[in-house]
Amino acid sequence: MMQMPRTVFVGSRQSVFVARTQTALLERGLEVSIIDPSVGYSSRVSTMFSKLRRMFNRYRQTRRMILMEHPESTVVIHYLSIDCFWLIPLLSKRFERVVGLAYGSDVLRRQKRYDFLLQFGLKKLNGITATNDNVLDALLEDFPFLNGRSPQIIRFGLPVFEELQNIDHISRADAKLRLGFDPEKKVVCLGYSASPGQRQIELMDFFSGRLEQHRDCIFVVPVQYGSQGTIADVVERCAAINEQSADHQFVALTEFFASEKSALLRRATDVLVNHSITDAFSGTVQEVVYAGSLVLAGAHLPYRKMPGYGTSIQTYENLEAVSARLHADALEEWRSFAKPHMLESRAALHELSSWDGVFDDWLQLVDGRKN
Repeated sequence: MMQMPRTVFVGSRQSVFVARTQTALLERGLEVSIIDPSVGYSSRVSTMFSKLRRMFNRYRQTRRMILMEHPESTVVIHYLSIDCFWLIPLLSKRFERVVGLAYGSDVLRRQKRYDFLLQFGLKKLNGITATNDNVLDALLEDFPFLNGRSPQIIRFGLPVFEELQNIDHISRADAKLRLGFDPEKKVVCLGYSASPGQRQIELMDFFSGRLEQHRDCIFVVPVQYGSQGTIADVVERCAAINEQSADHQFVALTEFFASEKSALLRRATDVLVNHSITDAFSGTVQEVVYAGSLVLAGAHLPYRKMPGYGTSIQTYENLEAVSARLHADALEEWRSFAKPHMLESRAALHELSSWDGVFDDWLQLVDGRKN
């Protein structure tokens, strides 16, 4: 029997991509451990001295964790930040193969004035991969030497797909009831994570001024992971709007859902509004489409080649257009138009982002002999 390659993920244990990918690969026979350089350290430090001290302490802690791992493992770094100037050289001293995995936020929202530090680390990589072509193209344009590091696209399998198949018999109304929502009202999700780039507060402020037009809507604001500051701001804003309106139309969703409950939320969702500054066709958006629900995405987002675009996924130029699409007649017309295309979109998404569809790519990524 072929021995499966060992893999070490470097990233936050709180990340759904890190944790769920580890679980999926373990279930398929790979040995996967996690090194989390951030564990035990707050991101809120004020002075330059405290920042340098924190970095030094993280360096020492990470080095201890690295020495506990097998040196023949392939390392996959799940974030490309300023840390890379010390983290990647440290990893490359211990491991035979170190691969960087670029997310959209790492590349498209980074502060380019620190690129000289990022470049120092990136030059030590053995391989580079990204979540989609837009991200990889931007990275290769800014760091051309990475063209010699076997650049490739790697996609995440979404376990929520499997759970959605298991609840195909559950109606949208029933899913709402199970989550504690009024089944007679539309569930509108504003964004999908606690990131300033999601512009959730902007969406909340917009709809809080139009509550009379949308009394049939429950606005759910998912902040189950991400910036603690953003989570606190969203919770506070929801409470203030609800108190002012003497209603509870805004729900700050702070509880992290396992795949089964996430599938219920996707099924319960009537419309996801994606007002993010940038996006790389997130797993959440794919799950919403897979569930047979609808997505309103900013026209600036790169969705035109994605399954469901033009049917389940519609774009908008401004928030007034979003408001208009949520009215009952417009929404029903949209749903009727999208329905005949939903099975086709689901099949395309299954091939693109199910673990059945992407596991061989992950196996190739972590097995350096195949590259």
